[in-house]
Amino acid sequence: MQRVRNAPPRYWLVVLVIVLLLGLPTVIDSFLTSEWAQVLILAIAIMGLNILVGYSGQLSLGHGAFMALGAYISAILAHRYKVDYLLTIPIAALATGLVGFVLGIPALRLSALYLALATFAASGVNIAGYKTLAFGISAFYAGTAGSLFGLATGYISPDTFPVSLSIQLLVGAVIGGLASIPGPLLGAIVAFFLPIESNQWVPSQSWIPDQIASTIKNAGPAVSYGVLLILIMIFAPNGLVGLVRQGYEHLNRRLRGAGDREAGQFPPDAQTV
Repeated sequence: MQRVRNAPPRYWLVVLVIVLLLGLPTVIDSFLTSEWAQVLILAIAIMGLNILVGYSGQLSLGHGAFMALGAYISAILAHRYKVDYLLTIPIAALATGLVGFVLGIPALRLSALYLALATFAASGVNIAGYKTLAFGISAFYAGTAGSLFGLATGYISPDTFPVSLSIQLLVGAVIGGLASIPGPLLGAIVAFFLPIESNQWVPSQSWIPDQIASTIKNAGPAVSYGVLLILIMIFAPNGLVGLVRQGYEHLNRRLRGAGDREAGQFPPDAQTV
């Protein structure tokens, strides 16, 4: 019990978010429920991509294909072989993870010098092995997301998983914040709703020139993603999570400094911090 009371605030924040998401379908209509279900599915796929990009430093633009593989495996198992829907989810996830692990092997053709330096820097850790494992785990998450997406929508086709989906996942990972736990959820929310809101908001603004408005409307998510990525790289290179963390640390320093002044103590010298 004492351990629960002394838990860091971020853990309580995670619990609060989970409770809110669980209770969200009871206060919104079915259309919004479907949209938020897709957001959470994207968040699962971005979690896997975050492991690959944020923690192992690899780049992948094929996670939309892994989602498609997971969706098709679940669909075939459920409709052709009459496997229980819930049982198809772990099967699709494991099969997709295995495919990702196999595909990750040729993707890690490192030069002998680079691999030797990396291994020496990590005190003998098998860098290539862990990177390949990260690729498989990332594909496992994508397969889970694809399976859930196919079961939630009830319809899949090759057009359901275009190349732009992989870009959307990568954008979500970068916007949310690489190598962070809450980043995938924040990134999924922005990556899903940003194109929808921008396509509705831009045409309604009379001060925006018609050519720019039509370009944004015709280009779809590409323009919105491009503008947001530029802003993120300039003002928040660590993503939204990094921006929130910086704001919290700045506020904490200000409050701590105010408390020191009220207690008759001077804040520590900047050179000694």
